[in-house]
Amino acid sequence: MHLPRIFKLILVPLFLVFSQGIQAQISNVYEEYCNDRFDFCLKYPSEVFLQKNISTNEDGLVLRSADDDLRLRVYGYHNVLNNDASTELDNYIDMVRMDHEGKAIFRLEEERSDKNAFAVIRVGRLFYFVRTVYKGEDMIGLTLEINRKKDSDIETAKRLTEQMIKEISL
Repeated sequence: MHLPRIFKLILVPLFLVFSQGIQAQISNVYEEYCNDRFDFCLKYPSEVFLQKNISTNEDGLVLRSADDDLRLRVYGYHNVLNNDASTELDNYIDMVRMDHEGKAIFRLEEERSDKNAFAVIRVGRLFYFVRTVYKGEDMIGLTLEINRKKDSDIETAKRLTEQMIKEISL
């Protein structure tokens, strides 16, 4: 009768210790991708993002987790419209709005200037971290999508988003 309760008392703390060990390990193993064409570097946890695709025109790369639940894209592009970073962030949020046809978009965090802008937004259980950086005559864009499979609840996906934002640097 008490066997299931004993398993909970033993296995839950053991699982928590094990999962914290994995998170600590992930945060210590990084790779760096540098783009000479647009003069930027991205540092990311390589044990999270196992799939890497560099674009053929050398503007950036796409990283994916093994299960494709997380996707990180970083890219440079010529700023032919001469927009500032804040305007480019608005353009990306408009694309998200079009992709999700009428679903509510929640802006959880946002910071803007002419040279650097970022936002954390949520659509349903899907989280986005978007950053745009104005660099010379070019723009650098970074997008992180979390919970693409929508298997995690909102709080779990939010915590993972917060952790991943700390783990990547541009």
